[in-house]
Amino acid sequence: MQDQNIIFQMSAHSSAADIPRKERYIRYALSISLFLYAFICPVSKSATYFPLYTAVISAIFIWLEAQYRSLFLSELKWLFILLLFLVSWQSITIYINGNEIILSPVTRALKLLLIFFLSGLPCDENWKINTAKNTIITLFIVTSVIVILGIYQDISGIVYPFPIQPFSDGKLLGFFSHHIPAGGFFSILAVLSASFFLFWRTSIRIKIIIGILFFILLSGTLLTLSRTYFISLIITIPLILLRKSLKVTTLSVIVLLLFISITMIYSPSIKDRALSIFDLKNNPSNIERLYLWKVAIDMIKDHPVTGIGFKQWREKVSEYSSKYSSAWKFTSASLYHAHNVYLHVAAETGLVGLFFFLSFWLYLLYLTFHTAYIYSNDSFIRALNLGTSYALINLLIGGLFEENFGTHSIIFLISFIIALSFFVTNPKNIFNTRRTDGYVKDTDL
Repeated sequence: MQDQNIIFQMSAHSSAADIPRKERYIRYALSISLFLYAFICPVSKSATYFPLYTAVISAIFIWLEAQYRSLFLSELKWLFILLLFLVSWQSITIYINGNEIILSPVTRALKLLLIFFLSGLPCDENWKINTAKNTIITLFIVTSVIVILGIYQDISGIVYPFPIQPFSDGKLLGFFSHHIPAGGFFSILAVLSASFFLFWRTSIRIKIIIGILFFILLSGTLLTLSRTYFISLIITIPLILLRKSLKVTTLSVIVLLLFISITMIYSPSIKDRALSIFDLKNNPSNIERLYLWKVAIDMIKDHPVTGIGFKQWREKVSEYSSKYSSAWKFTSASLYHAHNVYLHVAAETGLVGLFFFLSFWLYLLYLTFHTAYIYSNDSFIRALNLGTSYALINLLIGGLFEENFGTHSIIFLISFIIALSFFVTNPKNIFNTRRTDGYVKDTDL
């Protein structure tokens, strides 16, 4: 603990001239990798693996060069253990039940690597904060540009020379193959930008820019027509506003309602999609979800401990859905997942797998909230950790209607944001901090 405090005190006061040339080059490599990750993630899920692995490799070299490299993973060892339990159990269910490659859960877990390698990285504190700021603003801007391209395409009818058109079939897709992952992606960044706007004390110019980006990302979420994230944002944004004064909350709600009304005038289909949420008798999508939940519950009843096997839903759904075939004709959408991440995880990996799944993500939520609670109200680090916390809540709510934690683009994004929040903070120091004078203050303001 003392060693860890020493290195952060030393690094906070070091200048570029004090840093060895080799370490400076490694830092540049990490900065470029994080920039590329932020730039590529909204555009291509497959190409995101390149900056992910280069960032991890750069972080590994920094750890190897560090005097206190023995501290690696000391901060997040329990989180890492939970992930090991989750991945091991998923592999066990494949061994018992499935035809999937037994290491398949490991490949999914690789998307979370940055969380562990960036946490507590022994580098200059100010450099880490500035790198995180530049990375996040890149992510905001690139995603907002994609939303604007989609809106312009809807207005003008232009066809872009892209393999995927940002706006198609009356829905904003961005560069995703389906409108629901697009809605999840945009909603996460809308929540994060709202947190920065409300909780980070910065210049008026930056506040205005963040506010504009928030409304672009919010409109992007609405235009995807993804009802899952209509619901999650309706719950998450008021939760964020509860941390502000009554005056700020009231004004914010009025502005948001006005903006949503204008957006609905521009795209009446948003209103139709929102109202269809409550139609449980005639809306085909709602009815199919209800039947898929019944199918998942039947799977859990038959296999309560190990489930039907990790990634075996597609193989088993026809067998279980036949029970309801006389009442409902299932579409191809039923082949992918249960449209509820908790039922889906329990159906595939049993109640034990669901326990490990919830333990991992809820512990992550605890870490980010706890960190945000320690830092001063107006700091960048507090705003980032609060934004990360509420982005996770947004996904956990959305998980009631989608298998979003199994979606590549969503996991790439949320793990990246979590990694950045741990990158600029030191969870172990925070857990051992006693607040004697109010808050810990970061040094970037």
